[in-house]
Amino acid sequence: MKKLFLYLPIVFFFTCLIPKEVRSQEISLNGKWKFYTIYGEGSNYLNIEERESDIVIDNADENVEMKGSWKVSKKGERNSGFYQEDYVQHYFSLTDLNNGNVQDSSYVRFYPEFKKSGYYEVFTIFPFSSHLTAQYNIQHADGITTKYQSQRVVCGEWVSLGIYDFNQADDNYVELTAIVSGAVAADAVMFREISEEEFLRAKSEPDRVHLKDFDDSEWDDLTVPGHWGMINDFSNYTGIGWYRKHIDLPDGWQKANSKRYYLKFGGVYHLSKVYLNGQYIGMNRGGFTPFEFDVTDALNFEGKNVIAVQADNSAIVGATWNWGGIIRDVTLTQANTVRIDHQYMHADPDLQSGTAELTLKVKVENNSNQERSIPVKSSVRSGADELATLSGELLLAPHSTDQITLTASLDASEVELWHFDNPKLYQVQTVISESGQVLSTQVDQFGIRKVQLTDSQLLLNGEAVRLAGFNRVSESRYWGSSEPLEVLERDVDLMKESGANFMRIMHGTQNEKLIELCDQKGILLFEEINVRDLDNDEFRANYYPVAKLEEEQGINLNWAEEEILMLDEPYVMLREAHGVEVNEKNYLLAKYWLKGMIERDINHPSIIGWSVGNELNNHYEYGREMIEYVKKELDPYRLVTCVSNSGQKEEYTPQTDPNTFVDMIMHNMYRWQGEPQEILDALRTKWPDKPIFISEFGFDPFPSTALDGDKEVFSEWMDHFRFKNEFVIGTSMWTFNDYRSAYAGTTAEENRVWGVITTWREKRRLFDRIQREHSPVKGIEVSDVDFTNGKANVSMSIRDAKDYPSYTMRDYRLEYAFRDATGKVVFENALQLPDLAPQDKEWSEELTWTGLPSAVLDLTLRLKAPTGYTRLEKTISFKRAIAPKIREVIAGKNAARVLFDQVPNATEYYVTYTDGAKVMQSEKTVADFVDIGDLGTEKTYELALVAINDQGESKPSKTVKVTMTEKVLPPIVWDAFITDGQLVIGYSSDFTDGEYTVRYGKDPENLDKTFRSNVRGMMSIELDKPGTQYLQVSRNTPMGESNWSELVRADLNL
Repeated sequence: MKKLFLYLPIVFFFTCLIPKEVRSQEISLNGKWKFYTIYGEGSNYLNIEERESDIVIDNADENVEMKGSWKVSKKGERNSGFYQEDYVQHYFSLTDLNNGNVQDSSYVRFYPEFKKSGYYEVFTIFPFSSHLTAQYNIQHADGITTKYQSQRVVCGEWVSLGIYDFNQADDNYVELTAIVSGAVAADAVMFREISEEEFLRAKSEPDRVHLKDFDDSEWDDLTVPGHWGMINDFSNYTGIGWYRKHIDLPDGWQKANSKRYYLKFGGVYHLSKVYLNGQYIGMNRGGFTPFEFDVTDALNFEGKNVIAVQADNSAIVGATWNWGGIIRDVTLTQANTVRIDHQYMHADPDLQSGTAELTLKVKVENNSNQERSIPVKSSVRSGADELATLSGELLLAPHSTDQITLTASLDASEVELWHFDNPKLYQVQTVISESGQVLSTQVDQFGIRKVQLTDSQLLLNGEAVRLAGFNRVSESRYWGSSEPLEVLERDVDLMKESGANFMRIMHGTQNEKLIELCDQKGILLFEEINVRDLDNDEFRANYYPVAKLEEEQGINLNWAEEEILMLDEPYVMLREAHGVEVNEKNYLLAKYWLKGMIERDINHPSIIGWSVGNELNNHYEYGREMIEYVKKELDPYRLVTCVSNSGQKEEYTPQTDPNTFVDMIMHNMYRWQGEPQEILDALRTKWPDKPIFISEFGFDPFPSTALDGDKEVFSEWMDHFRFKNEFVIGTSMWTFNDYRSAYAGTTAEENRVWGVITTWREKRRLFDRIQREHSPVKGIEVSDVDFTNGKANVSMSIRDAKDYPSYTMRDYRLEYAFRDATGKVVFENALQLPDLAPQDKEWSEELTWTGLPSAVLDLTLRLKAPTGYTRLEKTISFKRAIAPKIREVIAGKNAARVLFDQVPNATEYYVTYTDGAKVMQSEKTVADFVDIGDLGTEKTYELALVAINDQGESKPSKTVKVTMTEKVLPPIVWDAFITDGQLVIGYSSDFTDGEYTVRYGKDPENLDKTFRSNVRGMMSIELDKPGTQYLQVSRNTPMGESNWSELVRADLNL
C-alpha cells in the first residue's frame, strides 16, 4: 500500500472537485462477469493432439496439389517444429517496391478423402515462416470460408480453422495461399469428425447467448478488467469469448427527455460486439481503443438489465500476446442531453518572462431536439489555489457538437514548469450549466512545459537534453494487458530507478493509469497506435460513409450485420455486396484509433508526441496522410512520427519514406541491419535536418527467466552515442520487461526473455548495469575514509553535454548510510547538491558522521533526484561478505538445486561441490538458488556456498551432503501470490513437460489439496477460503514425475 501513497491524494482531490450530483452519475461495471466459449469459435492449441480417427494430410501426400514454386525444407526456421519429415515453402512477391507489383497465384491445396459426408473441425500446423497473414481458403458444403493466420506464432502446434459441413461427393479442400508479400509454409492439415449434435449446437448458440433470458448460471466467473487466460482452461485460447453481466440501475435513474445513458468500455481485445437486453448495440475494432454507446433506448428502467459482449482475440500482431477479453474498465453513465465531450488544455510558457499562455478547447455535444445556449466556465488550479478562470458561451444546434476556445494567462509567480525531475501538475475543471443547473463537469490535469527540436537537439524547457528509456510491453503474466494500478506503479518506479526519462513506450493505446503515473513521476512519452502491418486483413479493408452509401445505393443498412465505426460520422467496412469500389485506401481504421487515443490522452504532459505506426512497409502515403491528419485534425502542438526500421535501406529515400514528414526520426536499430554507425550515417545523410531517437534497440534474448542475465554489449552500444552522433537525442531499449509470446523461439514458459526485469518483476543483473549507464554522472568515488574523525571525501564526475545521457541536475541530493555487522542502518545523512549542469564536469564534498559502532559492514551512497528516485547507487564494503547458509538441497537425476537465504553484504554467490575426487564450482548468481547439472548418476556430493562482495569472498558455508536420485528436478517457482481469490503460481517449464501438479494448503505441515494443469509458465487455482497458502510444485516429464519443489509461501498480493 505504501506505493499507492503518491497517487491517492491526486485522485481524492479530483473527486472533491466534482459536485456530488455529477459524481453519482457513473457506476462501475467492473467485477465478476460470466464467461463462456462456443465450440468451433476458437481453440486452445495446448489441448489439441492427433487422434487415430483423424484424417491428416501431409504436404508430401498424393492428395496435395501445388501451384507455383514450393521449396521442400527439412529444418524449421528458428527451431520451430513441424509435422513429420518436411514441409514446403514459397515466397510470395506482391510488392510495390523495386518495380514490383507481381501477381503471384501460387497455392497448396489439401484434398481430404472422406468416407462419408459429415461435420468436421479443420486444423493446420506449420513451422515458422515470415508471413503475417497466410490465407486459408476452406472449400466446404456451404461455400468457401477464408481465414488468416500469422505463421510467426504457435508454430508446430495444431491450430483450429473452424468447423464445417462437408459433402463427400464435393471437391473439398483446404487451400493455403497469400495475397501480399512474404514467405508461406505449407505443412499439414487435419480433419476431425464431430457429431451433428455438436455442430448444430455450435452453430445455433451464437444466436442465443446474447439474449436477455439466456441461462448463464453454468458459465465461468471472470473478473473485469481481466482476460480469459486468467482461467487455466483458456490460457492459450484464441478465438471468440462471450461475457454476460446482470445489473440493476441505481435508484433515481429513469428514462427522461433530459437524460441519456452511455455504456463505455476502456478496451476489449480485439474485435467486439455489444448487446443490451438482447438488442445489438454496436461493435468496435481495436483492442486498446476506448469506445462507448448511447444505450438509453435499450435500458430497462423497471428491472434487470443484461449486458452481453462478444470478444474476439484472433488478431495476433507481432510477437506480443493476444490477451483476449474485456481488458479495461467498464462504466455506465447517466448524462444530461448536453454534455462535455472532451477538453484540451494547451499551456505555452514564455521561457524568458516566466509567464504562460493557456488555450482551452472544450467540445460540447447537444443530443436534444432544441437549440441550446450553454455557458462554459473553467477554473485552473494548483492544488487548492485557483489561478485563473475562463468563460464563454456556446450556441448549439439540435443534435450537434461544437467547440469553444477559451484563453487565459498565468503570471511568472504562478508558473512552475513540468520536467521529468519536477513533474508539477495543474488541474482544469470545466463546468457547463443552464439556468443555474450543472449539466456536465470534466476535470483534467495538465502540465506547463515547452518541447522544441532543432536539427540535432531536443530542448525541454529550453535546455538541450539527451535522455534514455525503454519500451515497456503492456502486460504482466497474470493480469495480462489488464494491469492493475499496483503493477503499473511498480513498473514506473523501477523504470525511473533505472534512469528512464524518455520512452517510446509501446505499440498501442496505453492504459490511462500508466500515463497518469508518468505525469506524476516524470517520464516523457511517445504514444503509438497499434499499426504494425498495413497488409493484414484489417488494413486492406476500406470504409465508406454510411449516409453516402445508403443514398447512393438506395439501401438501408442493417447495423447488426455490418461493421460500422464512428469517426466524424458513421463509416461502414465495405463488402462486395455494397456495390461500391474504392481504389485508394482511406486508412479510416488508423484514423479511428488515432482519434480515440489522442482525444483521451491529449492533456497528459508526459506525452510529448504521437506515433502513427511501427515498422511498416510501403508506407510513404500512409505516413504522410496520417501525420497530416494528426497535425490538422487532432493535435497541432505535439510532435508526430512514424517508427521505422527501414530508413537506412537504399530503396527507402526522402521520396519513398515518411521520415520526410516526421518531426523526429524514430528508428528501431538492431544488429541485423548492419553496424550502428553505418545505420546512423545513412539516416543522417538522407534527413540531415531531423534529430534521431533510437526507438528500439536490443540484443539476443536471455536463455531463461533466471536473474543472472547481463549484456556487456549494452555498454558497448552506449558508446555509439557518447561524444559523437550528437543528433541522437535518446534511446529506448527493447524491452524493459519480459513478456508473454507465442512467437517462434520463445521459451517453453511462453515468455520472451528480453527484459531488464522478468515477467514476475524481479531485477536481472542487467538492471544495475543500465542504472549506471543511464546515470547523469559517471560514478561516485569515496576516498580518505577516516573512521577516527568521522569523515571522508566524495566526488562525482558529471556527464558532459556531448555525453549520453546528459541533462542538468536540479535539487538533487546525495544520501549515504552505514550498516553494522547485522545489516542494520546505524547512521544516515544526505548532502543537498547545488544545481549541476553538464559543463560543471566535477563535484566534490566531504562526508561526515558520528556514533558508528566498532564493526561497520559497509557504506552505501545514493544519488537521489528530487522525485525520490535513485540515479546511481554505490556500496563500499569494509568487510568480506558474511558466510551464508545452505537452507535446502533438492536432489535430482544428475542435477541438484541449492537453496539459501541471502546475506546482507553480498552481491553474488556460487557453490563448490566435490564427489571426493575433484572440486568444482558453479556459475555465480544473484538469485537465492543455484542449479548444478552434469552430476554423476546416484553419486554423493559435498556442497558448500560462498558469498562475494567488493572486498572478496566469504568463508564457505557449512558443507552439506546430497545423493543424486532417479527423479528429475522440479520446476523453479518464480513467484506465488494470492489475488482476487486465486492462488497464482509462476514456474519454469520445458517443452517436454506434461502436466504440472501443485499440492497446497494453509498448514505448511499438511498440504492437503492437489491441483493439476498442463498450462506452461503460470497457473491459477481458485481458493475456497482466503489467507496464506503453502505449496510445492512437480512436473511430469518423459523421464517420469519430478521431485517436489521447495516449500513456497503465498500471501495476499496488495
